Amino acid sequence: MIRVTFDSNVWQQIVSPTDYLNDGDAANFEKINKAIKSNVLAGYISDVIFTIEAIKKDFRQIFINTYEPTIETVIADRLSEDGMHIVNITIGPNTKVHPADNTYLSKYLDIARKLGIDLIECIRLGQITNPLIDQSFYAKKDNDDFNERMNRCSDCCEYIENLGCGISWLKNIGSRFVSDPLNWRTGLKFADPTESKNISRAMAEWADGDTVAAHYGYKNDYLCTLDWGKRSGERSIFYRKNRDLVAHKFGIKFVTPGDLCELI
Repeated sequence: MIRVTFDSNVWQQIVSPTDYLNDGDAANFEKINKAIKSNVLAGYISDVIFTIEAIKKDFRQIFINTYEPTIETVIADRLSEDGMHIVNITIGPNTKVHPADNTYLSKYLDIARKLGIDLIECIRLGQITNPLIDQSFYAKKDNDDFNERMNRCSDCCEYIENLGCGISWLKNIGSRFVSDPLNWRTGLKFADPTESKNISRAMAEWADGDTVAAHYGYKNDYLCTLDWGKRSGERSIFYRKNRDLVAHKFGIKFVTPGDLCELI
């Protein structure tokens, strides 16, 4: 079975092709939909569609300025071998602050779930989560080495960031407002309101980068997208030069819906 990651600009059309009959790729969407139903294809979508991208564009600066991961500190009831207190610090996602109000996306997620499409994730420390996304929505972890998958995602994220793509744009914005670039998250809190549009677009590029990394982490066969990074140019991982570099580095195979139909 062919394992395909569907990008944010094609997944809705594929899970519900009858809603896009006037699209030039309508026949391809229908063919792919039938291939999923007949178990020729296994479909996956990145959870960033429902976490980062689900946040409305004009609210993204406010959200990222106020978002803080949860930090829990627990003192163990025993001492270490050298008599020191053991303190366990857990950093996790804050599930209480996501707006989780995008009913449009929720509608298509429900259709995707019924079709058998699973979510994949690129785990980050204290990452943004959507409380409406249940763990049962994610691809099964059978025979999956979690540490290996994490390392693959991390390696790909680092490479994408070094290209100036993915989360790098958001980090660059935040680092301009603090003396230490490592405190870029704090810097975003002081970003001028005129940065709102850039922050919104930077978060979209962050989502795209994590989609590619998650795809690589889960060892899927093809990444189906119609995104060529025309709007953000070289900041986009889907920009021709960047996608060629990441394809060569990690063996990622990018396809359009038309390309995918030729394969099936």
